[in-house]
Amino acid sequence: MSLGEQRLILAMISQIQPNDEDFKPYQISIAEFADFIGVSKNSMYQECQKITKKLLSRVVEINESNGLLQTGWVSSA
Repeated sequence: MSLGEQRLILAMISQIQPNDEDFKPYQISIAEFADFIGVSKNSMYQECQKITKKLLSRVVEINESNGLLQTGWVSSA
């Protein structure tokens, strides 16, 4: 996973609250992401397209008692 992908995942994880009981959609704007990683907002638009496209293609494999579960890192971007 690239550094940009890792940073986006960390930015999304930072939005999860201890009292969140279930998975729900989380959103982050380009401006928020740029501030989070300390870069110019203007340079982020194309970079975010690359990052999110790559994240949408990545698969996480989880071993479960009844077999292997394959899921994506993100469901939409």
